[in-house]
Amino acid sequence: MVTKKKEKNRVNPFIAAITGAVIGAGVAIASVISFKDKKNRDKVKKVFIDVKDKTETYLKQAENKVKKKRKAKKIIK
Repeated sequence: MVTKKKEKNRVNPFIAAITGAVIGAGVAIASVISFKDKKNRDKVKKVFIDVKDKTETYLKQAENKVKKKRKAKKIIK
């Protein structure tokens, strides 16, 4: 009998990095186009700060999940 492993919904780190790079490039291109106006520069700066903050939060959450899983595995062993 062949058993299938239950697949977990994980994001491949390589795909996440590529996606982040593409999004970053898109934001950079949009910012270059809109840098002609001071208001637009301020808006773009705010977007970059928001993206940075959200990325830091996401990475901290992911790190905490990994730490919890490692602790749980140590307890089980």
